[in-house]
Amino acid sequence: MIYFVTARSVGRVKIGLSDNPAGRFVKMQVDSPVPLTLERVCPGEIAEERLLHEKFAADRAAGEWFVLSGAIDAHMATLPEPESKVRRLRDTHAESALIDTLGPKNVSCRFRLTPQLLHMWRKRGIPQIKRIAFAKMCAEQGVPVPGDFFEAFEHARTSTDKAA
Repeated sequence: MIYFVTARSVGRVKIGLSDNPAGRFVKMQVDSPVPLTLERVCPGEIAEERLLHEKFAADRAAGEWFVLSGAIDAHMATLPEPESKVRRLRDTHAESALIDTLGPKNVSCRFRLTPQLLHMWRKRGIPQIKRIAFAKMCAEQGVPVPGDFFEAFEHARTSTDKAA
């Protein structure tokens, strides 16, 4: 599978190849000093990846990283978005920023989190069962939550309602 991972804050995109793009993305995000987004995933092997690297050679920054040009953005727009589970992974950076805004000690005290659990919340996202209480804490302190903060919660609730 060919994947496109962007670092929009620095105007870069990685065009890479992996049997497990979601897993590769998680590793990249952990190692990255800037927020990353898994923008697109499409079928392909090394030959197709090579063709893309040649097509966008003028935008190459280093290795498999390219300047995020209009041409690359336009190409990505023609490809399907990744599965919702993968989209959820890219939101953990925003949730980690919310934890920083509220204060890690405040969040730990409010939810009785050990340092290890707080670390997991930062890396994997706030657990679905705690999202409403977390949003309430944000509201109490005047901190806005992202518009899609409840997307996974709503999807799960809707699926459960349909099954009933």
